[in-house]
Amino acid sequence: MLKTLTAYADWCVQERGLRLDRKQVFTLAVIDEFVAQPHPGLAQATVGNYRSHLVRTTKLLNPSAAPSERPHVPPSAGSKPYGNTELKKLWTWAHGLPTLALRQDAEFLLAGCLGAGLTGREVCDVRRSDIIIDGSGVLVRVSQPRVRLVPVHSELSHVLIAARARTSADDFVFLPGRDKSAKNTVSNFIARNTPTGEPVSTQRARATWVVRQLNSGVRIDVLMKAMGLGDFSAIARYLQYVDRVDTCLYRSLLHGATPPFSERAAA
Repeated sequence: MLKTLTAYADWCVQERGLRLDRKQVFTLAVIDEFVAQPHPGLAQATVGNYRSHLVRTTKLLNPSAAPSERPHVPPSAGSKPYGNTELKKLWTWAHGLPTLALRQDAEFLLAGCLGAGLTGREVCDVRRSDIIIDGSGVLVRVSQPRVRLVPVHSELSHVLIAARARTSADDFVFLPGRDKSAKNTVSNFIARNTPTGEPVSTQRARATWVVRQLNSGVRIDVLMKAMGLGDFSAIARYLQYVDRVDTCLYRSLLHGATPPFSERAAA
């Protein structure tokens, strides 16, 4: 079990950017997201055992988040996406920070999560050369652990273009001047700059991106590629937040009509 807990704690800190707080780390949503990640060299049964160990640990360290005793535990709910009013508050927070450098870092953090679905740690690791601009738009390269190129939504691509322009050489874009990405870099930035009120959640920001893509009609396999995932269950938990369709649209889609996805927006 120690090996499982060590691997899980390392992922929570290094990839999810969480603080080692048992109420943050030991929840079913975070555990299920960890289980859904690629685990090279491990059999599916072994990964299932990892989940069982982590759920048992949750019962000890964070009982209120543990599942009730039952023969089958359904997939946990994903992080709730932000609504439009909440999104406005996020940008107000970013634009209202006291220094230009803080405002630029906050804006880049939000744009990375909301515009490309990056995790907090992935935003932290982006360097100048990872932002690629071509005739089709802006891409951001994720170098580890799920290597991929993610197209940035056009509404927020200008934030990454500006960030690339002001970043020197091949420095980190978020909090430039660092030699490396330390543990809790993003969570510490958020904690320092949201002393009161509800803290910014990179998990909810990423969920907002996921749901927006689903509402826009992006294919599941395409979304999984952009997220660097190999397991559909990591996306399935967000389906409860996707816009419902009325009977007319339901029928027309299955009859073969062209879906009016361009007219739909994320909640």
